[in-house]
Amino acid sequence: MFKVLDKQDVSYMDQILFDENNLIRVLPSCELLKLPPEHIMIWGNLNGVYTFPTTELIDFLKEKIEVKNTIEICAGNGCIGRALGITSTDSYMQTRPEIIAFYKSVGQKPIHPPIDVQKFEATEAIKLYNPKTVVASYATQISKKDDYQNSSQFGVDEETIMSNVETYIHIGNSSTHATKRVVRKYYHDLFRFPWLVTRSVNPQENEIRIFRNEQKYAK
Repeated sequence: MFKVLDKQDVSYMDQILFDENNLIRVLPSCELLKLPPEHIMIWGNLNGVYTFPTTELIDFLKEKIEVKNTIEICAGNGCIGRALGITSTDSYMQTRPEIIAFYKSVGQKPIHPPIDVQKFEATEAIKLYNPKTVVASYATQISKKDDYQNSSQFGVDEETIMSNVETYIHIGNSSTHATKRVVRKYYHDLFRFPWLVTRSVNPQENEIRIFRNEQKYAK
């Protein structure tokens, strides 16, 4: 579908969404939602952006975290962590030649994280920084045993993350992420907001799930 949509010219959005350093701007959702939904999907696909850092999203997350005790994993372009003022980390998986080739084959642009995104696989980052809270957007879970639904051999071991933090905040879309194992295993709150903007073809299912490790959270 994206290959068909990509024939539309969305280059005008570069001036709206990139700042002078070619980093993603934080904008009020009303500015983004003026744009055609299909253009948001195309531009996100062409630029490796899954979740757009709206002002409302950043304000919501700031109320849920302690900056000094929070890191971002699977940060990609790092726009959320940068806006929150927290450490952003990424495995840089999409810079691997075989992953670049795969993404190009399906018409998607691989992510090349900017210099302020530190190169750490998610569980490595947690061991290093020992955060209370982890924030992620569109994190793909690792494949385990016979459970390969919406997962990848290169994905994130979210169960290990949950055993080592108090809170895991995941931004995504129910079309893709409702089948995560952590959704079944851990208590969580589910939020949907009109200001939550992703590149999903089903924007009505955009979501934020806040998972809690009850044993750690109670201490």
